[in-house]
Amino acid sequence: MIEVDVLIAGGGPAGCTTAAAMAQLGLRTLLADAGQDRHKMLAGELLHPVAVEELTAFGFREALRADGA
Repeated sequence: MIEVDVLIAGGGPAGCTTAAAMAQLGLRTLLADAGQDRHKMLAGELLHPVAVEELTAFGFREALRADGA
């Protein structure tokens, strides 16, 4: 069994940013996501420039580029 301080459901922009922030605070963080099913995605299709800047600041630049952002 894995012990965590924070469990975050959803690996979208908000979930990833929250997970990164919690980890930077030293909390044991687990991010759970159902996976990528492009037919069921309802969030994160559009990232405004400010969101891209914030995600980049949290270390997600390569993930954004890999996904075409």
